[in-house]
Amino acid sequence: MRLNGGSNMPFPEKFLHNKRDTRKFIYTIREIFTDPIIKFYVRKIILRIIIIGIIIGTLIFLGIYLNKLFEALLVLVAWLQFELAYRQNKLYKASQEPLLSAEVFHTPQGSYNLSIENVGSIPAYSVNIKGIYDEDGKRISWGFWHQEVKPSYFPCLKPKEKKVIAEISEEFYNEYLIKDNGFIEISYYNQFGEENILRCSFFIKEMISYAVVNIKKKLSGFFILTLIDDIEEFQDVQNLRKYIKEY
Repeated sequence: MRLNGGSNMPFPEKFLHNKRDTRKFIYTIREIFTDPIIKFYVRKIILRIIIIGIIIGTLIFLGIYLNKLFEALLVLVAWLQFELAYRQNKLYKASQEPLLSAEVFHTPQGSYNLSIENVGSIPAYSVNIKGIYDEDGKRISWGFWHQEVKPSYFPCLKPKEKKVIAEISEEFYNEYLIKDNGFIEISYYNQFGEENILRCSFFIKEMISYAVVNIKKKLSGFFILTLIDDIEEFQDVQNLRKYIKEY
C-alpha cells in the first residue's frame, strides 16, 4: 500500500526530503533579510519591477483614458525594439572586448603580488587599480590602502601580456582581503573608449592564495531589459560567492 500519494519515494524519505526543502527555503528567506549583498540586489530588482510596473500601468491608463490604448501599446513596443537594437550593438562591442585574468602569488619578500594577464586577442588600455573595497562594498580610503599597496599603471596591456599591477603587504592582504572578504577593482578601457571593471576576490586553500575575477558589466538596456541584466548580475555574484565558499 502506498501512503505517499502515488509517489515511488518511501513515506519517511519523502517526509525528510520535504523537511530539508522547508529548511532550505527558510534559510533562503533569512538570507534575504540578513545578507547585505543579497539585500542590495533584492531591493534593486524589486525597485526595478515597481518602476516598470508603474510606467507600463501609467501608459495603459493614459491610453484608456484618452481612448488611445493602441497608440500607448505601440509606444511600449517601439521602446522594446529600441532596447533590443541597443543590446545587439552592445553584443557586438562585447565581442571586441579584452579578456583579462588575474593571479596572486606570495613573494620571497613576504608580500603578495597581484598580476594581470590579457589572455584574449584585443588590447586593453589604461589598466590601473580603481579602488579597494571591504565586504560590504564600501571603498577603503586611498590614503589608507596606498600605504600598504603599491599600484602600477599600464597605458596598454597587449594580448598575451602579463604584468604585476599591485604589490600588497602581507598584513593588509590577510586582514582586509582574506579575513574581511574585501576585493580589488581593476579599471581598463576597450578600443571604443568604454571603461570596464575587473573585480578580484581572494581566498586561501591549503596555504595557497587564489584570485577569482568577475567583470562588472554595464547595463545593456534602459527600461525593460535592465531587469534581466539585474537578475543576471545577481546570479553572477552568487555563483562567485558559492565558488569561493566551496574552495
